[in-house]
Amino acid sequence: LLLVGDHHQLPPFTKWQGAARERYNVSLLERLTETAGKNTVKVPTFMLCEQYRMHDTISRLVSQSFYRGRLVTAKVTADSRRHPLPAVL
Repeated sequence: LLLVGDHHQLPPFTKWQGAARERYNVSLLERLTETAGKNTVKVPTFMLCEQYRMHDTISRLVSQSFYRGRLVTAKVTADSRRHPLPAVL
C-alpha cells in the first residue's frame, strides 16, 4: 500500500464536537508520521524535495517554516516565474 500526501497540509475539518477527543482532527498521514519510529511497526516516510507550483520566494518561506529548508523549487518553475512578486504595503 502506498499513500501519497503531505501531513503539513490543511488538517481535517469537522464541526463535530467530539472530533478532537477521537483524534478525527488529525489526518491519517499525520498519525502515521507521528508513530513512525515509536511502534514496533515502522512506517517509512519519504519527502519529495522538489516543488513545481509556487513562486520561488513563496516556496522559500514555506520551506523554512515547515520543511526545515529542504524544499526547493524546480529550475523549470523558477525560470518560468522570474518576475518579482508585488510588494505588500
